[in-house]
Amino acid sequence: MEITVEQGDIAAAQTEAAVVNLFEGVTSPGGGTGAADLALGGAISDLIAAGEIRGKFGEMTLIHTLGRIPAARVLVAGLGNREAFDPDAVRSVSAQAARFLARRGIGAAATITHGAGIAGLDARACAAAITE
Repeated sequence: MEITVEQGDIAAAQTEAAVVNLFEGVTSPGGGTGAADLALGGAISDLIAAGEIRGKFGEMTLIHTLGRIPAARVLVAGLGNREAFDPDAVRSVSAQAARFLARRGIGAAATITHGAGIAGLDARACAAAITE
């Protein structure tokens, strides 16, 4: 497996799947998830409003982009309660997302740095946890 670290817009990633996230209780996504939502014409927000995406820890929702962004799919990974989120949770949700995608035959993905935005965790610690 090859892992590279890049800075950029997740909605512009050239990959099979773009992985974003959502904390439980969030009704309007921000950060990378918000950027993907905007690029998808509000599809993530619509699914949140419909109760399809709740942000529960480990909840995985796969959305086909239908050519709206370079990635064929967006995976929204549920992060659970923001106050309980830590580098161990980053490690766990990243592994769950990787297994979820692998079971569907998706071999390449780009991800945002879970926890480094709204959760306020150290970006380097989060990046290390994702690769572990």
